[in-house]
Amino acid sequence: MNCESLRVGKFEYMGKWPDDILDAVRPLLDTLEWLLPNWCQYATVNFNSDDGDNLASCGIDYGQRIVNIHICAGFFKCPNNDRLEVLLHELIHAFFKPLSDFARGTINKMTPDEEQAILRDVVINELNERNESCTQDLAHCLMKKLFSGA
Repeated sequence: MNCESLRVGKFEYMGKWPDDILDAVRPLLDTLEWLLPNWCQYATVNFNSDDGDNLASCGIDYGQRIVNIHICAGFFKCPNNDRLEVLLHELIHAFFKPLSDFARGTINKMTPDEEQAILRDVVINELNERNESCTQDLAHCLMKKLFSGA
């Protein structure tokens, strides 16, 4: 794709995308557009060919009401039938990010001193692990119910 931006529904594909990669991602995200949170005005989608084995990531700008999805080169190393679940997982993060970002910020404010660094790191690591676990559990349940005919 030669243009710098392509808007399809609520998804805005940013930057330059190889046509075959865009053609692989767009139908999957089209299938999941219903999962964008109500607060989201639109979602940017970027492709990063230099991001090694990472699959994808999701960030938010809650104040601007934007979800930011990053598709990484590793996404295309996973089997085709797992790609929908990867994107489902990332979109679910958009629901949890406002809460987890608030919790992370509160933890940092409550443990500002260097002697509290160990406690802060333990609590934030636990928050991150539980956030990922809940996100993946929900993604797996939705995949099973909605996309496997269960």
